[in-house]
Amino acid sequence: TNANAGANWPTWTPKGSLVYAAMTTGTQSLVRTLTNAPNAAFTVIIDGKSAQSPSWPAVSPDGNHLAFEATMNGVETIVTSGADGSRLTMLGPGFTPSWNPNGKQIAFSRQVGNGYEIMLMDAATGGNLTQVTNSGCSSNKPKFSPDARYLVFESNCGWNAIAGGTDSTTWNLFAVKPDGTGL
Repeated sequence: TNANAGANWPTWTPKGSLVYAAMTTGTQSLVRTLTNAPNAAFTVIIDGKSAQSPSWPAVSPDGNHLAFEATMNGVETIVTSGADGSRLTMLGPGFTPSWNPNGKQIAFSRQVGNGYEIMLMDAATGGNLTQVTNSGCSSNKPKFSPDARYLVFESNCGWNAIAGGTDSTTWNLFAVKPDGTGL
């Protein structure tokens, strides 16, 4: 992007173009580059009118779908669409989605009590909701390992064991199996 652009949350498609959130149309939108060259032309996938403030895009392993976070009816929601922006589907409340390498599940975080926990759901329907962590801390931004045997995520758990740590500034990486064991 050029120096005057506002762009966030970049991710690669399997074919090598970028998907990211940008303020290109006056509202935050999800866009895809048409080439991987600097200052490449782009196309708008999801404009800020059909899904308010889309962010944290994740491209499905086959490149045919997107999962992202957007404000829908005033709630931060995990939304999916076709890679071209078609078939917009609201799956449920949550943040920072990530695809299972098999393309059938999405990992994400959701507020539970005073913190955020790592969750899984069916990528097509939002069903089969499973809470992976139960820490009472704030855990966020899960990513599957390439073999789908683990999720890595950031969490403020244990912040008080670090000299000078605070629950808002001290974050560590954790890994857990998708069934919640092996933290």
